[in-house]
Amino acid sequence: RTYHARSGDWLKSKRYIHRIDTVPRKGSTTVCVPLPASGAYAITVQHDVNGNRDTDMSIDGAGVSNNPKLGTILGLVPRPPSLDKARFTAGEGITRMTIAIQYL
Repeated sequence: RTYHARSGDWLKSKRYIHRIDTVPRKGSTTVCVPLPASGAYAITVQHDVNGNRDTDMSIDGAGVSNNPKLGTILGLVPRPPSLDKARFTAGEGITRMTIAIQYL
């Protein structure tokens, strides 16, 4: 999911700009994410390992723009990174980035 880099939008239900679904391949998967204009954004990626369209914390992976470490609360509940750690600036044209998937 792609978000405007605003605290009122970050990780809020139905506040994302768009969602892109794709089938991952072994190794790496390349996705082109269209943005409405240059500016500040943040991206989240989820690997739904079993394809059930639900978040299964024990097996699914996740990643965030700028690759901040994903934490947990008491080792059980995932804690997403702050917007400041995920924010990036997209310019005119293509902005390339690599987002690493982390498994807790």
